[in-house]
Amino acid sequence: MVYKEGGFMIEMKNIDLSFDNQVLFKNQNICIDSSKITVITGESGSGKSTLLFELATLTHYSNNDYYTDIDQESFRKRIAFVFQDCRLFNDLSVIQNIELFTKLAEVEFNKDKMMSLLDELDLNIDLNGDVKTLSGGQKQRLLILCCMMKDPDIIFLDEPTAYLDSMNRKHMRQIIYDLSHKYHKTIVIATHDIEMLEIADK
Repeated sequence: MVYKEGGFMIEMKNIDLSFDNQVLFKNQNICIDSSKITVITGESGSGKSTLLFELATLTHYSNNDYYTDIDQESFRKRIAFVFQDCRLFNDLSVIQNIELFTKLAEVEFNKDKMMSLLDELDLNIDLNGDVKTLSGGQKQRLLILCCMMKDPDIIFLDEPTAYLDSMNRKHMRQIIYDLSHKYHKTIVIATHDIEMLEIADK
């Protein structure tokens, strides 16, 4: 990782990545622009989620030259990742999940901020209820709320509409659009949902 002072840009050059003897990327480049929505789309197995994980430095399978405006020491603190499989803790209540994610992010829990985000994300749910009773759309929005408690600069989302119906997919697209245009977050999405291109800057 090479640090370039600027405005939260990520750039990967000369990406080479093979998986199970299949070449996914050969000498490819990608640039993630600050405060924009970048959508990575393609067929299943094309490597879009793999690339997302590499951009977020959650994995290191590829050979590449990695450049970012965020210094390595604070990189993890300034990004957030929403996984496709809704990684919430089913044995904890909604508010306990929020408090735990906030603690893991090493930031102070702010109840006023949580209440504001619940309203912004249209989450009219029982804070003391079980997360396993929430719908797929509510779980995804709860994960985004947990990310926003951290106030990251960059949010990575892996297939955020994969298990949602058409109405909830539209709702999720609006939420992601607002994250970028209202909260000025840099958004990177891996998805097979072609309608996500409606909100994409790139």
